[in-house]
Amino acid sequence: LKTIPKTLDETYERVLLNIDDAMKGYTYRLLQCLAVCARPLTTEELGDILAIDLDSSISVYTEDLRPTDCQQAVLSACSSLVIVHSTTQVVQFAHFSVQEYLTSSRLRLGRSEIRGFHIETRLAHVTLARACLAILVTLTPDHVDKGGVKNDSFSGYACEHWVEHAKDDREDRCLQDAM
Repeated sequence: LKTIPKTLDETYERVLLNIDDAMKGYTYRLLQCLAVCARPLTTEELGDILAIDLDSSISVYTEDLRPTDCQQAVLSACSSLVIVHSTTQVVQFAHFSVQEYLTSSRLRLGRSEIRGFHIETRLAHVTLARACLAILVTLTPDHVDKGGVKNDSFSGYACEHWVEHAKDDREDRCLQDAM
């Protein structure tokens, strides 16, 4: 009982401290996307986001990097910070306070080991905009019919929402290059 966290912040801090070093980049990317998405994202859509190399100046989608079990990939990366609805496969924060904590100054100014998980909303929008653009350039005629883009995983979201994520940061060089 003495080791049980006394506050939600302490609970989230403990979860973040226990994220495997190899997973931290993926975890952060997923949490950023969940924090600013225009509508709830599914495990399949998040699986597509994990297959995008956002470290280069032009983001590139590589299907071979896409996890075979997207639900497992999301849950293993984000631990108990998120939940997946069993029928819809929609991913959301486990509690509204998770997002509040991740975007708070308390985390930004807190322990150095987890400060890197702080989500700045503007940068999260840039990340999601770059992911959207990366998936859009992969579209082929197979992805499109007379009604528009078929809603296969992340491409449907990207077509509908990329502008919302890109509109507030016209200064980001990588985003400009991608556009």
